Amino acid sequence: MVRRAVVDDRSASSYSESSVVERPSAASVIAKVLTVLYVTVISLIGLDTLFEAMDANESNGFVNAVDTLASPLMAPFSGMFDNQQYWATALVAAVVYTVVYLIAMAVLRRDRTY
Repeated sequence: MVRRAVVDDRSASSYSESSVVERPSAASVIAKVLTVLYVTVISLIGLDTLFEAMDANESNGFVNAVDTLASPLMAPFSGMFDNQQYWATALVAAVVYTVVYLIAMAVLRRDRTY
């Protein structure tokens, strides 16, 4: 949805010139920010899981940074099941974040023409 603002320029000349400035709605901006956050979160979880599966060297700066950023995102979902493995935690976290993202996008993009 795009909001339009009409600008009327009646300065130094005897005729009037109007132009239309299109601005994205607040919901559109929020949706774009949420999409960037969602992709970032899922990418961090995916990379961290890949590094864990490949037994990456945790003393490497990049591997350590990804693990540091992804751990708080996956912490609420660890230990949900007996003998839960790392990949299962990552999968549950990714599914939950995807469901939350899809619900938020549905709310933001619903038709508001009542």
